[in-house]
Amino acid sequence: DLAPGASHSSEPHEPGSEEYLLLISGTLELTLADETHCLQAGDAIRYQADRPHIYHNPSEKPARFQNIIYYGSAV
Repeated sequence: DLAPGASHSSEPHEPGSEEYLLLISGTLELTLADETHCLQAGDAIRYQADRPHIYHNPSEKPARFQNIIYYGSAV
């Protein structure tokens, strides 16, 4: 869960890492380098997680999401 107006910055994970994110409810802005993706409830995205990424909830309601981190051959 990400509170209204809150942001969370994530450092890069190990090389080759991927994240899979499903937004269950609310609104979420996901910034990857210089690219921002605006997600609505029901949207899903897969991205390389071996670079900085930022989650931001621009709304006045909580954003609930599920994310899975795949570390590839690093595990």
